Amino acid sequence: MAKRILILTDSIGNPQPYLGDDSTSLEQTFPFLIKKDLKDTIFHQITLGHAMSSDLISQARGYISTWKPEFIIMCSGINDATPVFFSEKEKKILFKYLLINKIGGYLKNFIKNKIFYNERILWLRSRTRENDKNFILNLKKFANSFRNSKIYWYEIFVGEEEEIKKKNILSNIKYFNQILENQNDINVIKVKNKLLINNGIAKDNIHLNIAGHQTFAKSFLELIKN
Repeated sequence: MAKRILILTDSIGNPQPYLGDDSTSLEQTFPFLIKKDLKDTIFHQITLGHAMSSDLISQARGYISTWKPEFIIMCSGINDATPVFFSEKEKKILFKYLLINKIGGYLKNFIKNKIFYNERILWLRSRTRENDKNFILNLKKFANSFRNSKIYWYEIFVGEEEEIKKKNILSNIKYFNQILENQNDINVIKVKNKLLINNGIAKDNIHLNIAGHQTFAKSFLELIKN
């Protein structure tokens, strides 16, 4: 019987056609390269741009858990570790109880753009978008739902210059990577140093260029073939 692989990824796994010299096509993305190499394998892929890990985990647990893949590839975490003025939990409370959604469009957009998503005020107050306790809880739920699958999670990364725009993002990512490494049921694929050596991070400091996608694909394939 053919092996089954589930791929869960945020926008890192998507093609990026508008990054100039760092642009990528669908055929150059790491999920496509892995599928191309493992021809006798059955794949299912869930990709959600700007998603947090909880979003991808919920999709997998809700719809795919009975499929029982041999391997799960997870590429997510940047959005969880991103520094924000209000965490996701705090924003939900504000929208629900302060009725921000019912405020007129101009004022609502002002609150969102000038407070919720304004990176220039992070020096006043900085929180990770996802609470670390929720992140750990979701990891445990994920592993529990796929007990018979081997879970591989790519090391979370950004380019060093992203710290200039998003204060504390590097320390946040280091902390979230440590959480991942502390999980017995999750295998972290170390890629940050390889990306730096191969110049694989795109100029937006978030996504992968062609070399980066090749690095991601090769890192996973080497693990399962050895």
